Formats: sequence, C-alpha cells, structure tokens
Amino acid sequence: MRRVLIFFSSVLLLCLVLTLFPVKAASETPSLPPVVYLPLIRKDGLPAATPTPTNTPVPTNTPAPTPTASTSATPTMTPTPTNVSGDVPVLSSSTYVANGSRSIVGEVENNTSSNVEFVKIVASLYNSSGGSIGSSLNYADLDILTPGQRAPFSILISSPPAGFDHYTLQTQWTTTSLQPISCTTVLSVSDRSAGFDDARLIDGQVRNDCSSTVQFVRLVATLYDASGRVVQAGLAFSTIATLTPGQTSPFEIAIEPWNGATRYEVQTEAQLAP
Repeated sequence: MRRVLIFFSSVLLLCLVLTLFPVKAASETPSLPPVVYLPLIRKDGLPAATPTPTNTPVPTNTPAPTPTASTSATPTMTPTPTNVSGDVPVLSSSTYVANGSRSIVGEVENNTSSNVEFVKIVASLYNSSGGSIGSSLNYADLDILTPGQRAPFSILISSPPAGFDHYTLQTQWTTTSLQPISCTTVLSVSDRSAGFDDARLIDGQVRNDCSSTVQFVRLVATLYDASGRVVQAGLAFSTIATLTPGQTSPFEIAIEPWNGATRYEVQTEAQLAP
C-alpha cells in the first residue's frame, strides 16, 4: 500500500514540474538571423568590370588586289615623222670651217602635196674610211613649208671631230594643216660690208600686208654661188617687234663668212599677235 502511494506522489510531482517548466519539442527548428550579402571590395579600389564578350567575325578570304596602271602622266603622242627620200629632199649643201667650228649649210624643198612643218636635217659625219665619227642636226629656218617652197638650214658643229672627210644628210618632217603667216612683204634689200673679214650685212625693209597685227617677223636669207649651190644662210627678226597692218620695219641680217656668194634670196614668216 505504501508503494502505491509513493508512485502516485511521484506522478503528481512530475505533472507539476511539466506544468511549471514546459519542454519545447525537439523537432522545432530555431529561427536564424537574416543573411546579408555584402559586395566584394577590391583592395585597389572599385570592383573590376568584366568586359562583355563580343562575337568574333568569321574570317573571309581577301581577294588578291588587281594590278593597276602606273599613276605617272601619260605622255602626249607626237606625230611620227616621215622621211621618205625625195618628198622633202636636200637640194644642195656645202660645208666650211670658221673660227674653229664646222658648219654645214643647204636648202630643202617641199615636194609633197601638203604643208609640212619642222623639217629636221640630220648630218652624219664620216672619216676617209667610211667610219662614223659623229652626227649633228638642226631645223629648216622656216617653220612651215607650202608645196614647192624652199627653206635654208645651217648645222653648226662647234667641236668638229678629228679625221672628218665627208657627210650625208637626211630629212624628217610632219605634215600639217596649218598655214604660214607669209603676208609680210620685203620691200627693198641690199648688202654691204660689215667692216671686218668676209662678213657682210643684208639690209632691207619689211611691211605687214596682213589684215591683222603680226609679231616676230622673221627674215631668212639663202646665199648661192655661181652654180646655184647654197654656200651660206642667215636669219634675223624685224627691228620693230610688232607690226600693225600696213606698218613697215627695217631689218638687218649678218652673214659671216660670205663664202663667195653671188646672189641671195630673202623670205619672211611671221606670227599673229594676240
């Protein structure tokens, strides 16, 4: 009986303790403090930005460059000279030495049916064995020759080669549609001694018979010996540079040496004034 009382007393005491001190269930999960995410701070200042990746284009085949023409200026084509023997021949020529230089003088004639211009005369020099020892050239004293017209030339060789024996002449020219300004007229002409050696002066007057003003009136003299061979040539310009219609001007052509000339002819060529 005593054991029963002790048991009930223990149960009552346990109930009292549980009432005063309730025990939390072991399965209840304790609440945690909220999580705070802090930024990562670099030691060298601001956080490093990660570059946004870009798409790398797929390489394509680069075509080989097409060769291009040189950028240098294209030269202007000049007319090809004609040099057919007989069309613009040398009618006669001669050579002489004066003051240590050799000169070859002569006359060409336009035997074509067209005007020709810038007649070039090329002299080839040879020794007695026929060996080439040099060459030289010059142009006819008139720029434009009409059909049948003649013009003198003079080729100066200032340092003549040793062993010279003979020469040959060739001509080159181009045809042209241009007309020479030849409406200036030689009114009078005479010659006189220059006062030294074999030099002489050809004096005269030239008049502008054109309807327009002209300038740079050129006077061209061709000198012949008794057989009609050209032995000398010379040129000069009118003393007055610009001539109005009807105006005259004196001129003087110096010839040295005279080379035994027995007659001469004087031709003119001018330019229209702007």
